[in-house]
Amino acid sequence: MLTQRITPILYFTMLCLCCVGCSEAADGDVLEFDPILESDHGGGNGMHSADFRREGPVQDSSLAQGEQDLDSPADMAFEQADVDPIVNAPDAGLDVAKTCRENVDEGGVYGFSALSLTSGMDVAMCEYAGDALLIVNTAANCGFTPQYTGLEGLHRRYINRPLTILGFLSDDFGDQGGSLAEVEECNERYMITFEQFYHVGVTSTSRDGQHPLFEWLTNQPEYGGEIPWNFSKFLVSHDGRLLGRWDNLTTPDDPTFQAAVESAVGRAELWQR
Repeated sequence: MLTQRITPILYFTMLCLCCVGCSEAADGDVLEFDPILESDHGGGNGMHSADFRREGPVQDSSLAQGEQDLDSPADMAFEQADVDPIVNAPDAGLDVAKTCRENVDEGGVYGFSALSLTSGMDVAMCEYAGDALLIVNTAANCGFTPQYTGLEGLHRRYINRPLTILGFLSDDFGDQGGSLAEVEECNERYMITFEQFYHVGVTSTSRDGQHPLFEWLTNQPEYGGEIPWNFSKFLVSHDGRLLGRWDNLTTPDDPTFQAAVESAVGRAELWQR
């Protein structure tokens, strides 16, 4: 009985928290974007979810922010053997001589596509093969919408390094994805320049139907389970493996999260050499 009473209360609390969007946010809710401050910021809000803030063994949280993790046994082996990791990397699963579509594993992350809000075109995920990917289900009218600031900060910090951030709008949680006008207002308010996609279903019970990409993401070993709310984050390796998953309570400036991103980008750079 206690569980039955608590569950609606938690849902109602989350719904209330996520009722403020770009068009309704108070002036104090959003700071002007400063790429220098964002690049150096390392705080985090200290809130973590025991259920969804799960980190795989490849996420080296012991690293200092900005430190590259290129000293794993596999990475050191490339240096000692003096081989080209692009040609010889056993975990890459990519052939740079082939086209995007020819590289596709139909059962993997690169087998999916989505309609880009940025370009208006259908974009295949295989276009991003070789880069670390940060995939986020986003919303324009949510209390967590200010996380756009941190995501844009990551995008600008890694603009010349192999990290691609993909934001997928969704109405699955309180219809908070926003109209196109509201989304455009968010783009201007947060100065968003990373890749965004039109509204998709991200849960298995979505009235829009769960997009195959999010079906794949939420059914991977160690990281399975429904997305709890807007701004859940999925980190994918340069060769299409899911490395980690964080929920909306982990902000983009969380040090452990940033260390995992840096590690994934470092490995992508090693592969691209």
